[in-house]
Amino acid sequence: MSKELSKYYNEPLMYAIQYHKEGLAVIPLKFKTKEAAIKWRQYQKKRPPAIKLEKWFKKSEPKNIAIICGVVSGNLIVMDFDEEDKYYEFLNTIDEDLKNIILGTRTVITNRGRHVYLRVDSDEKTFRELFPSKRSEKWHVDFQSEGKYVVAPPSVHPSGQKYELEGEWIDIKKVSIETMLKIKRVLFPEDKLPTEILKTSKNASFNKSQKKNGLTEADMLEIANVLAPAYKEGFRNNIVYSLSGWLAKAGISMEDALKVATFLAQKGDDPDYETPEFRNRLDVVTRSYEKWRCGINVAGKKYLVEFLEGALEDEEQVISIMKRLEELIGVPSTSSGMIFVDENESEGLVYYADLAEKYIGKGQFKDKSGSKKTFLKKGRIIEAVPTKAIRYIDPISGTENLDIVFESNLSPVPLTLQGVERRDILSVLKRNGYIVKNRIAEDALNAILNNMILSGLVETKTEFSKMGVFWYQGEMHYTKIKLPEEIRR
Repeated sequence: MSKELSKYYNEPLMYAIQYHKEGLAVIPLKFKTKEAAIKWRQYQKKRPPAIKLEKWFKKSEPKNIAIICGVVSGNLIVMDFDEEDKYYEFLNTIDEDLKNIILGTRTVITNRGRHVYLRVDSDEKTFRELFPSKRSEKWHVDFQSEGKYVVAPPSVHPSGQKYELEGEWIDIKKVSIETMLKIKRVLFPEDKLPTEILKTSKNASFNKSQKKNGLTEADMLEIANVLAPAYKEGFRNNIVYSLSGWLAKAGISMEDALKVATFLAQKGDDPDYETPEFRNRLDVVTRSYEKWRCGINVAGKKYLVEFLEGALEDEEQVISIMKRLEELIGVPSTSSGMIFVDENESEGLVYYADLAEKYIGKGQFKDKSGSKKTFLKKGRIIEAVPTKAIRYIDPISGTENLDIVFESNLSPVPLTLQGVERRDILSVLKRNGYIVKNRIAEDALNAILNNMILSGLVETKTEFSKMGVFWYQGEMHYTKIKLPEEIRR
């Protein structure tokens, strides 16, 4: 086999493994084509495991490689420009901030154009509703999202040209919903506003809560009705801003918060409603949620009281409104979904678990001014967080086993482990490609788990790990095993 042909056999596997480590769903294509070499629909929901990649790309014939877009690859969107000229025209059209984002993310040189890769920081439902796959004839670009895939390096085009990275291998940028909407508005200016999507969505069912802290349609309308008297010119943005912060802190989904803002505009006779200007009002909501998810405090209940007092100048009315809102929304949480554990208290170093972004990292609290401190994130350690756990302690041997669930943005499917020891957990996380910094991963994971146990976030049960009869705390205990029916016979 010639060296030239040999690389077509070896390169795709190396690339596929790297893509998999980045949380991307990879499938094989027939060599020099865009045609899938396997049935791939199932992999739109769940990424193929690494062992599949070795099977697909180690076969006797060379392969092209594709990356599936959408939720399964971490809310991946690829802007597929057919023509290089249109790509550069797009760059010259957008503002400087958007241009820096586009030029700072992974871009692939195709036969005639460019593939621009971006990820959206969003929950799955909002992502699917706001960013479906579609095409812009004006820009000669396919907005590749849910249900689509793109040919990726080091594939070979039918013309013989390779798909290559433009510049160095750089990370795929993760952008906010607000930023992605700005990009989408340039490509598809005729698109409906997010408010109209929310109103007409087939999935927009308000009859029951979507989460534990969800809101029903009746709740949303009641919030809008209660706040409508204060929703006046000069106070609208501030009311939406502080209300969205309260909703975020109370665990209400951003989708529900956007609907509340829409109902409030309707009930409060907002003159900007159903005009392009109303997008700015919704951007206020998304900004509040983005900040809260990043661990940055946002305005909430306290500020809403101040704005209501300014708008109404009636203390009794404000008290009545706030009382009703508390009944509907609930009490804000005191945490932005972060668990902090001191690693070096004197230096302010901590391990932390970001429950919203689903990773464990390392950071540092530093003095900003006076007694105020700012938190600096210093890097990710594990691309997953424990979200549920039950701890079983054997009272005789003292051994500990865990039933534990991990969630990660690298996979839409939670990782569920049962009856495992802590050392086994780390091995499983490694096999799934979730470990970023191996040297400190064990310390970080143990610190977070211990904090969760001490905080009462982990249920602890007593369970004998071996079969037998035991005398414990003045009582007789026995464990037994249930035999299969065929053995008992």
